[in-house]
Amino acid sequence: MSFSSAAKALRPVPEAWSPALSPAPVPQSCPAPMSPVTVPAPCSPAVALGTAPGSHPSPRGKASRKPTRIVRLCREPANPARVQAAKFWQILRETVALPGHYMIVSDLETSYREIAAREGWPVLRWAEIGREMAGITKRKRVKLQGKKHVAYLLR
Repeated sequence: MSFSSAAKALRPVPEAWSPALSPAPVPQSCPAPMSPVTVPAPCSPAVALGTAPGSHPSPRGKASRKPTRIVRLCREPANPARVQAAKFWQILRETVALPGHYMIVSDLETSYREIAAREGWPVLRWAEIGREMAGITKRKRVKLQGKKHVAYLLR
């Protein structure tokens, strides 16, 4: 007996099915209502409405041009690296009176450590401060005595 003939022999005949063995229809029921969502008490006044361009999904999965309105109940805590970078840059502009010139990262890093110790700030990694400074001022790769450096513009 081959496989195909064995499969045909085991196949039930449709007339042999009885209506009692067929599955009964399952009644459609509505899901139970969910409990209302509790909103936590706001920690501060609500932040003004903002928009996030391109965050509104479209049916095709691409972001549409229609902005989505976003409101936050709690303000995000200030980023310590951003605060320190802004204060550090302000101190540099007041002490170094060379607007339009670039300062090399190695000099800025040592200056940052000295100023942080003098001001009583917790010393953060330079990568964090440099990342925030890139948003404050212009950053550029320069060559000095045959070596490549990153430099920030004094404005």
